[in-house]
Amino acid sequence: MSTEKKKVSIKKIIDPNIQSVNITKLSESYDLNIQSVNIAKLSESHDPNINKNDNELYNKLIEMKRSILLKLINKILVGVGLKEIINLIDFVDIERDYLIKDICSQIIKDMETELYMFFNKTGASYKKDAKKFVLNCLKSFAKQANIKLCYRKKDVPVTIDGVLYRRIVYVYSFETM
Repeated sequence: MSTEKKKVSIKKIIDPNIQSVNITKLSESYDLNIQSVNIAKLSESHDPNINKNDNELYNKLIEMKRSILLKLINKILVGVGLKEIINLIDFVDIERDYLIKDICSQIIKDMETELYMFFNKTGASYKKDAKKFVLNCLKSFAKQANIKLCYRKKDVPVTIDGVLYRRIVYVYSFETM
């Protein structure tokens, strides 16, 4: 078998005979070990007869999607002043106010070419409101990576002029499916 590396600039052009692919995007290179994987066919196949739990190719694709999603989440967290996470499951109780900042939508737009190599654009539709755009993208990307973006209400005590008030905030977390 050939072990040479080829450069791929578009998602749709991946030779199924390649063992290792060097993907170069935005001056960053990623070595993805793919053994006879045609990512374009795999990511677009929605055949209900495929047992996705036993499919090795499907598991590799999900692993790649999760690593790209983790990179996006870490950029967002650093952009809003929070610390990075190691695993997607560590993304717990992040307030909605952090996720709807304009910097988050800018980060997604900056990583657009890298993200859309592995994720479909369907759920990540542009809305008039940047707040909905970021949350829709995160929810869509998480679903495609077999992870669920969940939210819940949380009471936060706030003191205003010496009087204690209750403020309700929405917090987001990733959960496994």
